Amino acid sequence: MQNTIAQWLFDGDFRDRMNNYNTTPATAMSFGSTGYVGQCLYFAPNTTAMLTTRSMPLFNTSFTIDMWLYI
Repeated sequence: MQNTIAQWLFDGDFRDRMNNYNTTPATAMSFGSTGYVGQCLYFAPNTTAMLTTRSMPLFNTSFTIDMWLYI
């Protein structure tokens, strides 16, 4: 994980594991105990789910986004 700039586990909080880009929920969200590993993040139905954080330096940089979704 030497090149990782942020990692959110959503395991009971919105903190970034690297402690660089902690998030703040802008809509109703809660944590459940039925995640694939640890807890999971629930989004309220019929809302626009959004988390905010400070600006990340992604300009002219390749990056990967990885997540587990249960729909």
